[in-house]
Amino acid sequence: MLSGIDPNLVLAQLVRHLDNPLRVTQGRGRGTCGAATMEYLLLRDEPAEVVRLVDGLTGTAQQATTRGGGTLPLPATAISRDDSGRVDLDRLFQSALMNHATSMSALFDYDNTKDHGDFWSAIQGNSLVPVSGFVSVYDALTGEPHRAESTGSIDAGGVMTLLSLATEHGERPAVLTAFGGPQALHWLALEKLDPAPTAEGKRWVYLRNPWGEDDGTGDPTRWPLPDGGGRIGIERDVFAGILRGAVLKRPV
Repeated sequence: MLSGIDPNLVLAQLVRHLDNPLRVTQGRGRGTCGAATMEYLLLRDEPAEVVRLVDGLTGTAQQATTRGGGTLPLPATAISRDDSGRVDLDRLFQSALMNHATSMSALFDYDNTKDHGDFWSAIQGNSLVPVSGFVSVYDALTGEPHRAESTGSIDAGGVMTLLSLATEHGERPAVLTAFGGPQALHWLALEKLDPAPTAEGKRWVYLRNPWGEDDGTGDPTRWPLPDGGGRIGIERDVFAGILRGAVLKRPV
C-alpha cells in the first residue's frame, strides 16, 4: 500500500488468475518465461497453494514458506510497477521465483528493474532460468521431487518418449525450447501430445506460451489455438527439433 499498490486490486487479479490461468504473462522485455511457466502450472495444478504463497508475499513480512520448507522472500525491486505490461500479481510472484531460480541466484539477488532478458542481465542474476534452477524452485514450491531431462544427455526422441508417458499420466511438464533461434531459449508448458497421427500422417503437440498471446508468426512454425491465451499447436517433428530440455516428476 505504501508503494501505491492497492491490495484489493492484487486480490482481484488473483481471483481472475484462479478463474483463468491463461491470464498469466511473463511481460515484455523480461527473461521470466521460466517463472511465468511455474506460475501457470501451479495455478493449473495447485491453485490453493498459489493463494497461500501470494498471501505471504504480499503480507507484512513480505515472504512465504514453501512446501519444501524454504523461505520465499519478495525482492524489494518487484514492488514498483514497470513497463512490462504485466499485472501487479505476475510481477510480484515471478520476481520472488526468479530470486531463487536464475543461474546466479546463489550470488546475486534478482532485480526486476535490471531484467532485460539478455545475456548481461543473466550473468548478473537478473534474467533467465536454467533447467537446474527450474527444478530446484519447483521442488520447493510443490514439495515433490522433479528431474531434469536434457537433449544434451539423451537424444530428443528419448525426451519425447518421456514426455509422452508423462502427459498420458496427466502430467503437464515444463519444456525448454530453442524458440525463435538456436540461442533463443524459452520455457513453455506442455499441455498435450497427440498419441496417434492424423489422417494426413501428422502428429501434433499443444503448448502454452507464457507470453500470454501468440499469433503464430515467426519461428518455429506453429499456429494459435482457438482459446488463445498463448496456447499454440506445433508439429511433433518441429517440436522435437527445438526441444532442449524438460522438467518431469521424479518416479517414486
